Amino acid sequence: MKDNKKYFDVRVGYQGVEGSFSEEAMYKHFDRIKYSKSYDKFEDVFLGLKNNEVDYIVVPIENSSTGGISKVYDLLNQYKCYIVGEECIKISQHLLGINGAKLSDIQEVYSHQQGFEQSNKSLQKYKNLKLIPYLNTAISAKLVSDLNDKTKGAIASERAAKIYNLDIIERNINDIEDNYTKFAIIGNNLEVNHECNKSSVVFSIEHEAGSLYNLLRYFDEYKINLTKIESRPNKHIPWRYLFYVDFEGNIDDKMIKDGIKIIESESKHFKFLGSYKKCDIKN
Repeated sequence: MKDNKKYFDVRVGYQGVEGSFSEEAMYKHFDRIKYSKSYDKFEDVFLGLKNNEVDYIVVPIENSSTGGISKVYDLLNQYKCYIVGEECIKISQHLLGINGAKLSDIQEVYSHQQGFEQSNKSLQKYKNLKLIPYLNTAISAKLVSDLNDKTKGAIASERAAKIYNLDIIERNINDIEDNYTKFAIIGNNLEVNHECNKSSVVFSIEHEAGSLYNLLRYFDEYKINLTKIESRPNKHIPWRYLFYVDFEGNIDDKMIKDGIKIIESESKHFKFLGSYKKCDIKN
């Protein structure tokens, strides 16, 4: 059992390269890191945790303007792991180019799909730009730096611009000023302490009329306050769905534990994803 943000000498994995928002969330959450390991893809990060290459991983799970990261939700259900914490990072996206490049020079822009989605309105002003989805915003910045071509740009953070020696051509192009991404801190073991005030589960139900309503009513009966419910397709059965639910409270609380036991027994598939301390965007 560990107190939130008191992990010392741990090995941490994240998706992307130096300068990514995931790396920023990692440094915000952990007090002292023994070493960190970057991975190219989200599934690689989860495999690194499963194979004991790292003790914890940090992955984006939801953006305040574009919603949940579907691939991460799928992997949370697929792998035997638990959410043990979360962090919120304010996301400011900038259009970057090599030194001396101007907006009129840029023809192609690289970024993660989330970077494009978060800057959609701004990018509509530049009809001539070809948008090329890439693995990660920071990796996109590194690619542009490596290519050293004035016609190539990236959407990434100011920190990535500094690390890869790029110019900021257009600042703050994300459509919403208060743009935050929530990152899940994930480990192999369930970790619960008195600071945990948020919990998450995933379940599926029978494909029958009223099934979802009948299950959700237990949250009301046991005074469990839902804060989010999101559905994802069940990849094994066409037109069936998994429901990811966040709620207030700690699984060690008796009322919540009793309610969740009933919900689990009534579910066709159920996985408890963890109890952890909710992040505060004021931090």
